[in-house]
This record gives sequence, C-alpha cells and structure tokens, in this order.
Amino acid sequence: MRLSQARIDGIIRRHLPRGWKHEQRKTVYLHGENVRGYVEFIERKIITETVKDRETLFCFLHEVGHVRCKHVGIGIPRYIEEYEAEWYAITAMRNEEIPVPQEELFFAKQNVRDQVRAAEENDEDVHQHIKRWSSRK
Repeated sequence: MRLSQARIDGIIRRHLPRGWKHEQRKTVYLHGENVRGYVEFIERKIITETVKDRETLFCFLHEVGHVRCKHVGIGIPRYIEEYEAEWYAITAMRNEEIPVPQEELFFAKQNVRDQVRAAEENDEDVHQHIKRWSSRK
C-alpha cells in the first residue's frame, strides 16, 4: 500500500502532541549510533528519519507513543516502555486504516523481545503477556 505524502503529513499533524515539534532528517544519530528516531523530552521534540512511507510513519508513531505514554523519568522497565510505544504505533496505524507492514511488526516484537531478555538477565519480573506477545511470530 503506497501512501501519498499529503496523507502522511496529515497523519503526522493529527498525532504530533500539542506543543511538540517534529524534526525529520535523512539520517538520525543518537550518541554516535544510527537510529530511526528518538524523543528529546526537555526540548519537546520528536526526531525521526524523513517520513515518506508506512515504515517510517510507523517509526514516527512509535516515538509519539513514548510521548503520549509519558515515558520520561517515571521509572518503569524499558521493556514496558517499548511495548507501550509499539502498541501505540500499531493502534494508530490501524485507526488510520493503514496496514501495519509485516516487517515493522517483526521489528517491533524483536525490539520488545530484546528488552524482555535484558530485563530477565537483570532478574526483573517480566509481565508474561508482554513476553508472549513479543515471542509470537
């Protein structure tokens, strides 16, 4: 499914939290590492790769999920933050009647699965429904 840039821009406007800015870059780096996006909570800015298709839109919505769920200094485990942000992106895409790309769903689950694994290695209690979701194909 190909999305027009006008539709993508409308979705960005609808989902960008009030008072926040969205900065798009060809390449995004965080601490010297190439990433797809991140949130600057103090500056109230979401930074992502240029949003031009479903995959990059999903990434933008994931970062919006971190903002909407207020994932700053609240002390919840990282795997829960990532799960909530992934679910925000999935739900937003579905609400916009855009199929979630299978590759993005795979990466979303892999992202959460990696965070679950790290939590378990630190002997943290892990919510089993999140562990199950992240391990499903």
